[in-house]
Amino acid sequence: MTDEELAALVAMGNEPAFEALYERHKKQLFTFSLRFLADSALAQDASQEALLSAYRHIRHFQPGKGSFRQWLYSIVFHECCRISRQRTPCLSIDDKAVLPGSWEPQAASDPTMHLELEAALGRLKLDYRLAVLLTKVHGLTISETARVLGISSTNAKQRVFRGLSALREMLSAPRERIGQAESHNRHEDES
Repeated sequence: MTDEELAALVAMGNEPAFEALYERHKKQLFTFSLRFLADSALAQDASQEALLSAYRHIRHFQPGKGSFRQWLYSIVFHECCRISRQRTPCLSIDDKAVLPGSWEPQAASDPTMHLELEAALGRLKLDYRLAVLLTKVHGLTISETARVLGISSTNAKQRVFRGLSALREMLSAPRERIGQAESHNRHEDES
């Protein structure tokens, strides 16, 4: 059953349908919240509050305006922003540093690459990081990402492109230095 079909059942009072939606999305919402807030307890609060808010306002979901998943990420994004403002009122959301959680499955198989990816992702400007996380990690489309972030599709596409470009640059720099050092070490050994 699709998210949209389950949401329609929840709107009619079907609690098992909400439990199915909850189980389907709780881990991804927590992971997104953790990457945004960099605090496990706050991430748990944000993801739980987002799911409760979705349950309370399920009748406001309009399938013609986007997917259920996009609507849900919009709720958790705004909840994370609210928590972030309460926690650090002197900083704007664009200035807040965020530590990432786990990312791509292929990175997890190579511990060194995983750590490099996590560090690089953590250094990305927040607007780029959020666009990359929503599209490449959580699988939202560019238009869904744009709606979640409250920006145009063109702007979302630019943020993803710039974020991925910055990640590629950050991840290639250490490897190039390692290659140069190994090459330098070989030349010294030959002398």
